[in-house]
Amino acid sequence: MGLAQSTVSEHLRILKDAGIVMGTIDYPRVCYSLDPSALAPIGALIKAIAVGCMVKEASAKKPADEAPEFLVPGTEPMTTA
Repeated sequence: MGLAQSTVSEHLRILKDAGIVMGTIDYPRVCYSLDPSALAPIGALIKAIAVGCMVKEASAKKPADEAPEFLVPGTEPMTTA
């Protein structure tokens, strides 16, 4: 990774203290893994954003007869005969 071992260890310690990763001691190593329960709120946020985007996209795809009219000031709406 191009990072000093002490740098990686410090960042992993911070993530562990924050509850984002779990560390299992397997002397002389520590094996780190993501804590799924810590990632659940992030997953919920991503899902909420995705749902919001889908709703916005669906409302933008209304049929032409439901689309709002945009008029140039001083003109009349066009009608079809």
